[in-house]
Amino acid sequence: MECIARYLRDTLEALAVMEVDKQCPRCKCWGLNVYKDKESKEIIFECAQCGYLRDMDGNGIKVKELVFASDEDLHSAGLV
Repeated sequence: MECIARYLRDTLEALAVMEVDKQCPRCKCWGLNVYKDKESKEIIFECAQCGYLRDMDGNGIKVKELVFASDEDLHSAGLV
């Protein structure tokens, strides 16, 4: 049952999260997911491979809670 729940979670996340063509500075994998910091409302990029978080300026950061970025957030950040 846990495997099914994990599969559903990963599938839904893949459908809901935008991916940008940027390279992770830590593991060098391409494709970072776009989220928003719940507290600061800042756009955050996350590497799905290693979990590295960075802001729009490329600075590594730590956040308490990420939420999905809305279409409005993506437009404001110039990502769409």
